[in-house]
Amino acid sequence: MSPFETLKVQHGEILEMISEVLAQLPADRLPTYIANIRSSLAILAGKVSVHLAVEDKVLYPHLLQSANHEIKNLARSFVAEMGGIAQQFAEYRRKWADLPDIHAQAEDFIQETRTLMTALAWRIEREDERLYPLLEK
Repeated sequence: MSPFETLKVQHGEILEMISEVLAQLPADRLPTYIANIRSSLAILAGKVSVHLAVEDKVLYPHLLQSANHEIKNLARSFVAEMGGIAQQFAEYRRKWADLPDIHAQAEDFIQETRTLMTALAWRIEREDERLYPLLEK
């Protein structure tokens, strides 16, 4: 499998995990699913860290050097729009590391989780819809 195909497979895995986390988030379900959510978030964080590291350190720098102006401009736009997700994820994980904090501020945890998962899914969907088809040509 090529590195590009690996990134596409990772997108699918990450989107599936995001759906699983979001499905467990209603406030009335949080006490029941918090252990599952934390486990899923830990696995997701690992996958996201590896995936974003490859994109941010290998894929995008390569694309920014492309002779194809459309690819170069789209890559530049994506880097500007979506560059901070890895940092946001790390800050989120630090903030919500302790179960007592999650239970004490359940609504904030749910809202921040939804916001971050939505941003991450949006980045992946934009890459899948706009960037990856261009690269496949």
